[in-house]
Amino acid sequence: MTKKNNETPEEREERLAYTRAWRQKNMESVKAKAKAKRDKRSPEEKESEAAYQKEWRAKQGPDWLKKESARVQGARKKYRAKPGTKVKEAKYRKGYRKRPGVKVRARNNSFKNKSGITRTEADQLALDQGGVCKICGLAPKGKRHHARLHVDHCHATGKIRGMLCHSCNTAIGLFKENPNALRAALEYLTPTATY
Repeated sequence: MTKKNNETPEEREERLAYTRAWRQKNMESVKAKAKAKRDKRSPEEKESEAAYQKEWRAKQGPDWLKKESARVQGARKKYRAKPGTKVKEAKYRKGYRKRPGVKVRARNNSFKNKSGITRTEADQLALDQGGVCKICGLAPKGKRHHARLHVDHCHATGKIRGMLCHSCNTAIGLFKENPNALRAALEYLTPTATY
């Protein structure tokens, strides 16, 4: 579908929906074509492009990014001042979040940024532990974040130690990952322990 000059909002929405669906369906081939196009450039072309960009930035001056940012923000304010824009943007955001895969992708990206491993790798790690906490040996129970194992890692080295239940993970954090403090707590509890 190509853009028509006098299309109605409904026709435009239909055209955009078609384009999104086609792109989603053919995402692999779209990415492959874009990568092939990038890879096809010769080293001379890449060097020429880099030189052009460097020259362009030098010509713009050191504050070009600030100026461009101010220009874009001014345009954005002007656009948002139009009546109905906020409603339209809110509707778009709500619709975007409802698209298939968006929530899962966002959750996976967030998980990878926080823990350094993908959700699939974390699931495999949990399976290797038998689905139980590495410290207390109990399966997680409860709601929300209490209902799953959490990735435990050393904050100094970033090395992943294993999967812990919410309580054990929180306890280690409250002890500031200090083995001496944990030993002192163990000695304190040992005379009155009932297990």
